[in-house]
Amino acid sequence: MEWVSEFRDASNCNALPLLDLRPADAFSAWHVVNATHFDGVDGPDGLLSRLNELPPPSKKERIGVLASSPEQACQAAAGLEARGHQCPVSLEESLLRTLPSATGRKSRALWSPAPVLVEELPRVLASIGDVRTALDVGSGSGRDSAYLAAAGFRVTAVDRDRALLAMAERFGNREAKEGGSVCTVVRTLGAHLSEDREWLRKNRSKLLLVVRFLRRGVLELLHEAVAEGGFAIYEHFLKGCEKFGGPKKDSQMLTPGELRNVFSEQRGFQVLRESEETISDGRPVTRFVAYRARRTSKT
Repeated sequence: MEWVSEFRDASNCNALPLLDLRPADAFSAWHVVNATHFDGVDGPDGLLSRLNELPPPSKKERIGVLASSPEQACQAAAGLEARGHQCPVSLEESLLRTLPSATGRKSRALWSPAPVLVEELPRVLASIGDVRTALDVGSGSGRDSAYLAAAGFRVTAVDRDRALLAMAERFGNREAKEGGSVCTVVRTLGAHLSEDREWLRKNRSKLLLVVRFLRRGVLELLHEAVAEGGFAIYEHFLKGCEKFGGPKKDSQMLTPGELRNVFSEQRGFQVLRESEETISDGRPVTRFVAYRARRTSKT
C-alpha cells in the first residue's frame, strides 16, 4: 500500500502522521514506531476535542488511522475532513505489522509550540530557578501552555473562547510533568482596561508569553504581568502581512520597535532579542524577548 511505503521510507522526523485510536493497553502491548496515540476519542466529537494536537490542515499530510472498529474509523475520517484535513487512510493492523514496532506508552507528538518559545525557554529556565509560573495571554487551544506545563510550569492560560480553553486545560494537564499544570481563565482582555491592569498585576508571573495576540490598549499594560527576575516572550505579525492576505488592519499588526516601548528600560526591562523574521507562508513576524531586572534594595 502506497501510504505504508511512504511511512516506512520517511525519516523519523518526517514520517507521515499515524493516529492509533486503540485502547491504551493495546497500544502499550504493540504499536508502530512513530505512531501517535489518542485514547478515548470514541463518538463523532471525540477526535474534535484533540484537533489542537494535530498538524495544521495547511500541511496537507494524509493522516493514517488505526482504529478499534470500522465505526470508529468512519467517525475519525468524518471529523478530520470536517476540519479541512485530507481524507485519512484507514489502515488494517495486519498491514501495519510489517512496519518497525515498539511497546510502551511513548507516543509521537504531532503538534509543536511557537518556535520562539522553543528557542528561548532554555534561557528562561537557566535564570528563574524553581519558581516556574507563566501567564499565556491569548492562549487559544493551548499548545504553548502544554509545552510549558511539560517543562514544569504552573501556567495560567487566558482567552475569551471558552471552548478553546477547555481543550487547552485537558491538553496541558495531559502533558504536564514535574509539578506543571494548566489552569484557564475566560476573560476578554481589553473590555475594561482598569480592571485588566489589576488582573495582570495579581497574575504576575516569571514568564509572560504572548503569541499572535494583539490589542493595543492591553499591550500597554502587559509589562505589569512580568515579575521581577522574569521574562516576556512575544511573537506577532508585523506590518506587511496585508500583502499575503492577512491580517490586514494596522490595528492587528505591530510596527518594528513597538514592543521595545512597552517593555522599556524605564519600566525595568532589558531587551534580549528583537528579530524580524519571515514564516513559511511569507508573512513577517517579530520575535521579542525582554528580561525584567530584580530591584536592588538600598542600604
